[in-house]
Amino acid sequence: MAEKYRIEFKSLQGQNCVVRFDFASHTGGSITLTGGANPFILREFNTDENWFKPVRPLMAEIQILAEQSNVSIDDFLTDTDNDIKVYFDFGTWTNYWIGYIMQDDFQEVWQYTNHILLLRASDGIGLLENVPLQDNSGNELLGKYTPWQLIQYAMYQTPQTFTNSVVINNLFHPSMNDAAGQTSLDQCYIDAKTFQTDVPIQYESSLNVLNKINSAFSQTIFQYKGQWHILRVEELYATFATNLRGFTNSSGGRTAFTKRFDLEIGSNSEIKFITPEVIRFINRKKRLVKTKFLYDEFEEVVDNESFARGDFDSAGSSVRYYDLDYWQVGALPYHSPTATTSIFGRIEEFDGAGRLIDNFAYITADTSGSSFIYSNQVNIENEDKLDISFDVKIDDPTNYTGISGHCAVLLWGDLGGYYMLDNDGQWVTTTSTFPATAYISTKYTSKVLSSEYQSINLVSQPVPESGYIKFYLLNKVGSVTPNSTKRYKSLKVKVITYFNSFSDRQNIGIESIFEKNILLRTEQINQIYLDDGFSWQYKGNLFESDQTTFTNKEWYRYRFKSTGEANGFRASNLIANWEVGRFSRNKFDANMFGLVWNDGTADQPIGLINTVKLVEDDANKVYGILNLKEINFSNSTWSATLLEIYDQYLDDDSSTTTKTLDTTTTAGTYNSLVYAKLTIVTPADFLINSNQDQLIYNGANSITVNFTVRINGYINSITSSPITITFRKNATVLTTYTLSVPSTPYPFAANLDISGVSLVNGDLLYIQYSSNITQVQVTTGGIDTTYTVTEPFNYDTYSDAVINN
Repeated sequence: MAEKYRIEFKSLQGQNCVVRFDFASHTGGSITLTGGANPFILREFNTDENWFKPVRPLMAEIQILAEQSNVSIDDFLTDTDNDIKVYFDFGTWTNYWIGYIMQDDFQEVWQYTNHILLLRASDGIGLLENVPLQDNSGNELLGKYTPWQLIQYAMYQTPQTFTNSVVINNLFHPSMNDAAGQTSLDQCYIDAKTFQTDVPIQYESSLNVLNKINSAFSQTIFQYKGQWHILRVEELYATFATNLRGFTNSSGGRTAFTKRFDLEIGSNSEIKFITPEVIRFINRKKRLVKTKFLYDEFEEVVDNESFARGDFDSAGSSVRYYDLDYWQVGALPYHSPTATTSIFGRIEEFDGAGRLIDNFAYITADTSGSSFIYSNQVNIENEDKLDISFDVKIDDPTNYTGISGHCAVLLWGDLGGYYMLDNDGQWVTTTSTFPATAYISTKYTSKVLSSEYQSINLVSQPVPESGYIKFYLLNKVGSVTPNSTKRYKSLKVKVITYFNSFSDRQNIGIESIFEKNILLRTEQINQIYLDDGFSWQYKGNLFESDQTTFTNKEWYRYRFKSTGEANGFRASNLIANWEVGRFSRNKFDANMFGLVWNDGTADQPIGLINTVKLVEDDANKVYGILNLKEINFSNSTWSATLLEIYDQYLDDDSSTTTKTLDTTTTAGTYNSLVYAKLTIVTPADFLINSNQDQLIYNGANSITVNFTVRINGYINSITSSPITITFRKNATVLTTYTLSVPSTPYPFAANLDISGVSLVNGDLLYIQYSSNITQVQVTTGGIDTTYTVTEPFNYDTYSDAVINN
């Protein structure tokens, strides 16, 4: 690829501008063309007034005087969408913008003695609508990938890579490294099957994948100074003194930065309004903001259960042979397969007219014993059920009679149990070596023929413990005719999840809500496709870096880490949407002169990275560029819709609250009691369990507190001495009181005070008696603490709700 044409012009402010056209097949020199009145204009392609646009593609409009340049449309027509690459240099910023000439959007205006050629170019994001998610070689993605990897795979066919790029995203989970130069995008994982749309091997478009990932993280992607920028827009809701925290990628690694991108508009600023008046609108505040996540099952529970994946191998006169991906072949034992002489794969059979008559997975018989093909492991939860169906046939013209085993389903439990599924759907307890049994079988008779497809349908009882399962499809178990090939097709495995197996009214999703208790009709409802993990069988689960542990409700924004902020991933998305709609916001349509601003160190060009301060008219607010309608580089002008995103008088309403937990031990005489009974006087952020003997921390913030813990009374009966009384968090002993009891009744006064106890949502606190105390009389005591909590905002009323069908 080499430069074939270029256009050179100066902006009204004196910057040198160059438009360069590189052609894939060109090897010669470059010809300078004559630009039109507006040689190069950039516009935002997506003009939706949505502050959370997940992608923000820019489109260039290029004018050429065709006759003076001796070119026409035909000189820019090529066979592929990426044959002509456009580079735009603005001033000292080489490659300010990079794109491809759009082959379906040419225009040539014929005027008397002059033709004006109008070309349009795309930064490549729009082209992704027709590109399915795949790796850089066009292969299927299978397994778990980070959002960062998936974004790069999705963007592979755009004009530039992420070798040089910028990331500003500081939403973290406690399992992650949140140091400078880090992001959550490469520290959590998503199963690629989240984006599978059909069986076999159909995936969503790369553009849809970008939209889903970016929407969930409340971030957007755009091009600025020739680099992809990923910006979590919630980062912009910050005080004037708070810098954005991000990093740049380069071939040398990551470089962290903290800076702002505020440009100023005013009569004495580098950028000015073209006319003294602008049009102001109001975006009304929202009474209700809702983020919902709908449960969507995987298209395939077992990898390649459709048997459709696998490279073409060979063909005969009426058959075609394929490999069978993600299945392996072996011989007994199940738990540690050994080598086999069996051959396996997939076959398509055709009749004499070339019509497909059968399509199946096959396994030939082993020369000496039982063999099988077996699947990758499938994770499953306690109480889930399996719904299994498949068709099976033996290439046996003699029609064998007797019992033939077809399938073994093995379960390895997380608690150490081993199980096999039988024909009645029962889980049979076994050992780690598993018996050489095929419980799922068919009894062939003169009416149930082995040479015809027989359908197997089975619904299991609830899984006895969480763990993983594997499926084994067998040959030569029982007395099948030697050397018979076995055929399997129409395999379908469905997991009936534990939380949807008890009712005809299904849970189809969950939503998080902020709501104001006022009469106001405006509301905002968003849907996301990623959330904290909840079931192995559904799309959209987020995993920690070990790729097996689900993320939980402990996400935090780095700038609020010191407050102990901890929210679910879905709630984090809700907060980002709520913040911009919590107040009524100004919105302006404006035209500006000036394309350069100063960041305090050097001049910089404008772009979607910028926030805007109106230093004379609205100096207490920060505006974001809601729509970049046009940058006209020749005239040094730009027009945009600006949306207020931060008001330093309204948005900075963080507050510190002092909270007091006051409980008393419940007086009385108790026999063989394990935990001390408690009564809450002042709850703060604590609940008490139904047995009235354990406190549950229910606060949104992580806290570290000092506890005053006392219990007094009499030991009335014991089996041995000394006795102990402990104060515990979850199962951990925090403090212990030990007392020798020479006789009964005997007084006690236990002091279990402790400092520096860290709590997160869900932690349990309780006082526990030793088992040798058979009767205790409690007179006084309690668990007390006082602590402060800093809330970044005065939030509206929050709730979670299950969505039913």
